[in-house]
Amino acid sequence: DPSLGSAYRCRHTEDFIDQIIQRTLSNHIKSIEGRIVVDNSLFDEPAISPKWMVEDIAWDYGTGCHAFSYKDNRIEINLRYNGKSYDVTGVNPPNRFVVETSLTKGEKENITVKCENNRYTISGTIPKRKDRYRLYLSIARPDSLFITDLQEKFQTAGIEVKNSNLGQLPETTWFHYPSDYLGDIVHSLNVRSDNLYAESVLRLLSLSDHEKGSAEKGIDIIRKYWQNYEADSLELFMYDGSGLARNNKVSAKYLNCVLKETARDSLIGEYFVQTLPLAGKEGSVATFMKHGELPGELRLKSGSMSDVHAYAGYYTTPQNRYAIVVMINNYTCTRAQLKQKISTLLTQVLSKKE
Repeated sequence: DPSLGSAYRCRHTEDFIDQIIQRTLSNHIKSIEGRIVVDNSLFDEPAISPKWMVEDIAWDYGTGCHAFSYKDNRIEINLRYNGKSYDVTGVNPPNRFVVETSLTKGEKENITVKCENNRYTISGTIPKRKDRYRLYLSIARPDSLFITDLQEKFQTAGIEVKNSNLGQLPETTWFHYPSDYLGDIVHSLNVRSDNLYAESVLRLLSLSDHEKGSAEKGIDIIRKYWQNYEADSLELFMYDGSGLARNNKVSAKYLNCVLKETARDSLIGEYFVQTLPLAGKEGSVATFMKHGELPGELRLKSGSMSDVHAYAGYYTTPQNRYAIVVMINNYTCTRAQLKQKISTLLTQVLSKKE
């Protein structure tokens, strides 16, 4: 469940732990003899793709995908300029991590992060116009963070955890806590471009045919499924769920086939279209084509990294719905100029559709 304790879920971030505490108190439990253990065995390792670039995995968008994810597997660090350098003014979750910084003002963000256990060392430059800044970094062990949070809440509630090693004991389900609905997770994923959610859904997909989830197994299921719709597997090179791997490649034709057939699906087609953000209003495309004058509804998922910029989605008019895929690699203008050119192209093409 990637939404467990997430800042973007349908329930409060502390709801899961609060319900555990309430259930414990309602059962008149005053102490716990054993240890709190998180079972991460549902997903195969590695949690971080070996295809990802090293500089990505320190940041929240490159965090590992574990069977147990918690609070988006990330740490939030707030900074304020003191006239010479940046001071740490807040860390969330609090009192869990040590953060050391040597950050100064520069022309642009150029930050290096080193992490060892729960200690972060951050150096580099922050854009000089920014007196306050916020960083989101990845957490290597979300299960450890959860256990620490839960033990602290138990202590506050007057419940002692003795951490004795009791060995293997019979299992019984004591408390069931459902995730957000899959549709809500996909909507949140698409609107915010959440890599952790994408990686988790890919592994969840593989559990339909396998006892343990993995990216490799999920990709195999995707490849076989879309072959039934004549999507040429030679046009898909897929190594993860998020797109961080530079080895990922897909043709516009292949992705267009996926979009067309999904929209035609009588069960989930209309719902899936609505999970994509509205251009000019929501998510990663909130400013894209903001002042456009297209008569229909344009919903697009964006995708970008250095030298790559892409959009995929739908344009819907009262009469028809059109699947759209635009992919640009190795462009020579600025990203802002490229986005304007794509906006002009889409306006010219789509304004003629009915």
